[in-house]
Amino acid sequence: MVFKENMIFKYILLGLAILFSACTQTPLKDNNLKYNFFETIELNVEELIFDLKESNKGEFIEDEDEETNMIRKLVKSRLTDWSEKKFSVKGKKNKSILSYLKTKVILKEKDENLGMKKFFLLEKKTYQVQAGLDMKFISSENLSSKLNIIGSIDLEIEENLTLNKKNIKIQNTIEILVKGIDDEINKQLKRNEFKLYLF
Repeated sequence: MVFKENMIFKYILLGLAILFSACTQTPLKDNNLKYNFFETIELNVEELIFDLKESNKGEFIEDEDEETNMIRKLVKSRLTDWSEKKFSVKGKKNKSILSYLKTKVILKEKDENLGMKKFFLLEKKTYQVQAGLDMKFISSENLSSKLNIIGSIDLEIEENLTLNKKNIKIQNTIEILVKGIDDEINKQLKRNEFKLYLF
């Protein structure tokens, strides 16, 4: 009887030790170096207008869940931060208008495991995240040139991720999206029609 009680006590202690060791949380470091991936572009314009009207359309979407809404707002915020640091106004004439296109977050796929599978396989959601901008240049002679950039990326989120890991995964995916937009804007601004607006 004493032996049985000792064994039960040892199993309880072992179970508690495993439980407490599994529940410790090590803070994650986000190794992502924001804003370090791009070069500032000096614009030969007197004025750069950030037009937020486009991005504010559909601000409140009824059928959107909390996660989708959070992703959309993070993309919009990151794109705004990037564009404010990307362009530097140095000119004495010409004008530029930067309009943000509506950010879309669409649930493409949701893997739901039923029965015993849910204990062994990870449930995950795959979102398609789409964002972009229009940039219009108007010369002092009233001639205009416009570029349009749209970026899209898939974001997979496993349901068992901690909130911290989920946020880091979302932010890193957004960085890849913004990096793609940054690369494309650099490429398009090398076209002859935009040389007048650059230093």
